Formats: sequence, C-alpha cells, structure tokens
Amino acid sequence: MRYNSIYSFFLISISTIFSFNKDTFQEFSKENVYVESYAEIKAKIELERSTLKNKTISKDSISEIFTRNLVDYVFPYWYGTKWSFEGHTSIPKNGEVACGYFVSTTLRDIGLAVNRYKLAQQLPVNEAYSLAVLDSVRVIKHKTSVDCQEELYRVLKEGIYFIGFDKSHVGFIFKKDNQLYIIDSNFFSGEVQKEGIETSKVFHYFSTFYITPLSTNESLLEKWINKKEIKVVTSHQ
Repeated sequence: MRYNSIYSFFLISISTIFSFNKDTFQEFSKENVYVESYAEIKAKIELERSTLKNKTISKDSISEIFTRNLVDYVFPYWYGTKWSFEGHTSIPKNGEVACGYFVSTTLRDIGLAVNRYKLAQQLPVNEAYSLAVLDSVRVIKHKTSVDCQEELYRVLKEGIYFIGFDKSHVGFIFKKDNQLYIIDSNFFSGEVQKEGIETSKVFHYFSTFYITPLSTNESLLEKWINKKEIKVVTSHQ
C-alpha cells in the first residue's frame, strides 16, 4: 500500500512537472522565435528580395512580403534597443539608436537602397517625401492627438507606413486587424518598442503628422525589388 502511494505521488509529480515545462516551453518559444542571427535574417531577406524581379507575382503578394520582412523579421531584433538622441548603431541591442537611425537602418536592412545617414538626419517632413517616391504624403493635423488618431483609423488601410511627428520625431505606424501600432525608438520609453496607438505617449505628445505609405507604395516597392536608389529629399517646398 505504501509503495502504491509513493508510486501515485511520483506519477502526479511527473505530470505536474511535465505540464509546467510544457507551458514554460511554449512561453519560451514565443519569446525566442528569432534564434537566427541578425546577419542571417538579413541574408535571407536579401535572397528573397533578389528573386522577386524574376517572378510573376501580384502587387498584394509583394506588399505582404515587404510587410512580413520588416514587421515580423527585422523589427523584433530591435525591440529593447536603447534610445539616445545621438545613437546610430547598426546592430540591434548593441549600442543606442535615435529615432531617425532606427527608421533608416531597418529600411536599409530589408533591402532599400537608401543612405541611412543622410535619411536619418532629415526633418520628418523630408523623410516622408523621400520615402514617398512618386506617391503622396498625407498630412494629419488637428487640435488634439485624439482627433488625429480617429482620422488615422478612418483613412489608413492595413499595412506599414512611415510616420513623421511634427518637426522632431519619426517612426512607423502599422495597421493590422483594425488596430494601429506605433513602432519607434522613442524618448519616453528610452528604447525601441511597439505599442498600441491609444497608449503611445509619444504619439499623443504631437498633433501634426506626416504619413507615407510603404507596403502599399508601388513606386517604393519597385525600387525595393530592383535595388534602385531612394533619393533623399533635403528640402521640401
């Protein structure tokens, strides 16, 4: 009887440990999906990009590939990288990165032929027009950030966009499943992060925004596929 009790206790203990480890493993897996090095990810993205010009593929598919590479593969490496006004690291989580360099470096790393230094040093409006290529820049301006937020929900389709915050900040705005996210290296949190627009302190600090489509910008995507230079606008009239 004593041995049966010990055996039962042993089975319960093993089941409990297994259950805990399974849950722990699942959580660990979620947090450690990106086990490849950043260099390996960039190489895979470059290989995929370079093959697109030889394929017959729809505009929607190209848009999805661009978005996936940027949002799912590049950005996660950068989350948690420290912000500083003068930061210009090109290696995620190694050193510090300012908002402009976060934008220009991640776009360069998915294959856009852009001078990351020159782009990062521009005013937000100039960055917006640089990335617009032949597309338009949408200016969102209201008395309050909440009004701006409401307009963005109305006018933006799903996808990834550049967002310039008045004269002093830049980042990305991403819409998925009818939710808007701000992805940037910002001075409030002191690091690169992704957050819902409703709770983004940096978004609600401003009330003028410059929005440029990226994943739905056919001119930009054509330059991306064919590795054509993105000319940096240094003065917008």
